[in-house]
Amino acid sequence: ITRCSNLLKKIALRGDPLTTPEYINLMIENEKKEKKPGHWERIKSFKDLLQKAKLTKDVTDGGYLAKQFKK
Repeated sequence: ITRCSNLLKKIALRGDPLTTPEYINLMIENEKKEKKPGHWERIKSFKDLLQKAKLTKDVTDGGYLAKQFKK
């Protein structure tokens, strides 16, 4: 997964200015500010997604989880 992620970053037309977790955090903050109907449900969904995005980032960046799989 790490190798594929690095290859995709290398061949991308433009670099990602934000990581996925950073982008999701921005979405959460936006929902908190706008407070449109249903915002609490969307915030909960974004927080669930954020946890998954953090795990994915850890694996693709060669973090703790990636090291556990290499053993």
